[in-house]
Amino acid sequence: MTNVARVNGLWYLPNSSVQTFKECRRRWWLQWYRGLRPRGEMPLAKRDSGTRIHKAMQGWYVPPGYVRVDPREGIELAIMEDTQILHDHLVASGWDQPLSEHPDSATLTKAADTERIMVAGYMQWIAESGEDAHLEVIAPEVQLTAHLPELERDDIVITGKLDVRVRRDSDGARLVVDHKTRDVMPTLTELQRDEQTPHYELLEELTSDTEDDWCDGAMYNVLRRTKRTARATPPFYARFSVTHNRHTKRAFRRRLLATIRDMISVETALDDGADHLDVAYPTPGKDCAWKCPFARICTMFDDGSHVERLLTDRFLVDDPLHYYGEPSPRVKTGE
Repeated sequence: MTNVARVNGLWYLPNSSVQTFKECRRRWWLQWYRGLRPRGEMPLAKRDSGTRIHKAMQGWYVPPGYVRVDPREGIELAIMEDTQILHDHLVASGWDQPLSEHPDSATLTKAADTERIMVAGYMQWIAESGEDAHLEVIAPEVQLTAHLPELERDDIVITGKLDVRVRRDSDGARLVVDHKTRDVMPTLTELQRDEQTPHYELLEELTSDTEDDWCDGAMYNVLRRTKRTARATPPFYARFSVTHNRHTKRAFRRRLLATIRDMISVETALDDGADHLDVAYPTPGKDCAWKCPFARICTMFDDGSHVERLLTDRFLVDDPLHYYGEPSPRVKTGE
């Protein structure tokens, strides 16, 4: 067995892969090394709702010359796509009643109603607050890929997909915009601890063509997942700017390099036939149930069950990098 996250001889490492490895090696082994995902996965989870919101925002934040799509239209298109996926699955599974009467249809309808309210309210908030007035969109959904020269490995690259890249009018600095949906509004401290921003900052630094074209961190565009009823308390939308000084960036780079070296060691051992119990052990936690698609079967790897047979029945092998699209042909060395 070999690492399925390798494409054309290159091992692509997005922040999500690195974080999964740090959180739980077993989940990384299953999701990123083996590329497993649940069969018949339906677009009913919170992450799917977030994806639909992302799609709605994607069509709005585009540079001049692109066709701009109102997020209120974009969310309808995203809901239609997922509704069709769900209905196709129900038909294939043998459901012979009206599709709207299936409990999963009700779940998706409820989520879709909330998403419509979120997007409509967001557009009203943007118009009233003028939050976008000082920003120039310069690129939508940018994928960045770069080598880390300290690794001395041409086959390993870090990668990331930026939701939007904008330029700030006041000083001409670039910012990475990241759309997020949350049940509860995050704090600035929480977002500053998130390693996604320094990962993006490092990619921007490694791929920048000129020193004058500098990135000044990330701007989190947060939409709360709520219908904004009379009992709901604001804020429902917010912007958070997150930047790091050179010391923090340097510390993150060292930490990332150390983690990748650990990943290399584990990948090499697995490729050489090591037992996953010895090198890709689990890290159980209170978030496993909602965060990990393998939570229900995790203990079966330890109790002597025929778990591989279950994996074959319930999971399929897929490209774990599908979210990032085609790997960039322009891989910078970072030197």
